Amino acid sequence: MTTPTLVIMEVCDKFKTTIKEITSTTRKHSVTDSRAAICYLLRKYSRLTLKEIGSNIRPDYDHTSVIYMIQKSKDLIDTEFDFRHNIQKCEAVISQKMVNETKYCPCCKQVIYDTTA
Repeated sequence: MTTPTLVIMEVCDKFKTTIKEITSTTRKHSVTDSRAAICYLLRKYSRLTLKEIGSNIRPDYDHTSVIYMIQKSKDLIDTEFDFRHNIQKCEAVISQKMVNETKYCPCCKQVIYDTTA
């Protein structure tokens, strides 16, 4: 499973939203918080550019939207217990699954990075 898929699925599960809501144009608080969490976690756990992160959410999300959402997440982590708790739960699952899927070079045992994720 690619990192964007894993992150989006975990955020939808923990934040009680759907992929359809995430990709829609709705501005409901719960959905925008979920989008912000996805941007924050993709920036932290993937090697995607800001533009690529945005395109995983909606085609019209440019890099400035992603920057705004990442900052919004950081602010919510500092001020909102429920948001912080959900992010921590997502991070625990994501990091565990990423460790289980990490590939190593057979000769030197260094991590082989998947540039598509």
